[in-house]
Amino acid sequence: MPTKQLLEELQDKEFRHLFLSAQVRELLALQIRTMREAKEWSQERLGEHAGMAQARVSLLEDADYTGMTFKT
Repeated sequence: MPTKQLLEELQDKEFRHLFLSAQVRELLALQIRTMREAKEWSQERLGEHAGMAQARVSLLEDADYTGMTFKT
């Protein structure tokens, strides 16, 4: 999306909310995966240390997953 068009779209509160939510999900997922890989940990090992199943770690590393909360 061209910058000018994005700036216009961001004037809309609902679009802005959806856009920022997607950006946050993408960045968090990338940070979780990057830090896990830097430690050379598997998803299973991270899950053990975090007290959650490997499948949950997999979801947290998926930028399309919308179920993450601040509590998570």
